[in-house]
Amino acid sequence: MVRQHSPDGTVGGFLAAMRRDPKGHEGSAYRHWMKDVMQPLNERAADIIVDHVNLLESAEIDPRLLQLVAHVSAYKVIISRWDRGAVGEWSAISYPNTLLDYVRTEFQRLKRRQAELLGIKRPAKTAGKHAAPSSANGDEAIVASKASQTRSKL
Repeated sequence: MVRQHSPDGTVGGFLAAMRRDPKGHEGSAYRHWMKDVMQPLNERAADIIVDHVNLLESAEIDPRLLQLVAHVSAYKVIISRWDRGAVGEWSAISYPNTLLDYVRTEFQRLKRRQAELLGIKRPAKTAGKHAAPSSANGDEAIVASKASQTRSKL
C-alpha cells in the first residue's frame, strides 16, 4: 500500500502526506485499505487472541498481543468517526510492529513441541539451515506421516 500511494515510496512520506491532507489521495487510500483490508484481518487476529488466550503457555500475556487487541478496538471507533466525516482522526495506539517476530517464534516453538509429543525426531540443523522443510506445509506433512504410521499400528 505504501509503495503504491506514498509520494516518495516511504512510510514516513506516506504518513506525512496523509496527516498534512487527510482528505487527499494518501488519506483516502489509507482509509480504504484500513476499512476493507487491514481492519478485517486485524479483527480476526484479535478475536483469535481473545477466544484462545487460555491456550497460551505463558503465565502472562505478551504485551504485543494486548497492543494488537487495543489497536483493533481503537480503530473500530476511528473508522466509525471516519464514516461520520472526521477523516483527520488517527489512533494513538499503534499496530505492534514486532508482532510477526513473536508469532513466528511461538509457531516454531509449538511445532517443535508438537513433534516432541508425537515422538518425531527433528533433524539437526546443518550449516545454519534446516535439513527438513521449515514451512507449515512441511511440518504438516511430517505430522500426517506420523499419524498415518500410528494408525497403521492400530
